[in-house]
Amino acid sequence: MSIIRELLLKTSKDKLRKVFKEKRAHITPARRQQAEELLLIKLYPKLLPYDKVLSFASFKDEINLWPLNQKLLEENRLLLPRIEGLSIQIYEVACLEDLLLSPQGFLEPHPKKCLLYTTLGKNFCALIPGLAFDAGNHRLGYGQGHFDRWLSQNNPKRTFGIGYREQWTEESFPISEQDKSLDEVILF
Repeated sequence: MSIIRELLLKTSKDKLRKVFKEKRAHITPARRQQAEELLLIKLYPKLLPYDKVLSFASFKDEINLWPLNQKLLEENRLLLPRIEGLSIQIYEVACLEDLLLSPQGFLEPHPKKCLLYTTLGKNFCALIPGLAFDAGNHRLGYGQGHFDRWLSQNNPKRTFGIGYREQWTEESFPISEQDKSLDEVILF
């Protein structure tokens, strides 16, 4: 890809990130609560076939996954990501008290208290956060490429983009070779 094309792609994605951050920030508390109640009811049954579920610790105004994460934790199926440099490491979490605040401001597994999960096996799925999702099941992330790099090196049985329905657009995002599409986008 040419340098000009890369710059144009980055510029357009940065503008889209700003638009969707603002859009998500304006979701009302009542609407958030409605979505979060639906999440556990509708998403949890889709996760039953999997031995392990890579989830994420909700950050700022992302949809609240803590009730779901707690349920997965009780079933010994919860995996959470930890950002280490440019990569993501996956940890099995035994209790939520084993999480610490990252430099970016979100909770992630404490590397000395949680088990580094190096062999994911074949029967796991991944819940992937995003600022927005398009009709082609592409996600617009936060711009660092962590999940795209992780997805290119790992092979979950199924990937789910998770968020609010306000984060969806039928317009296709500008994508690069590094951008990975998801198997399914579930918005509440």
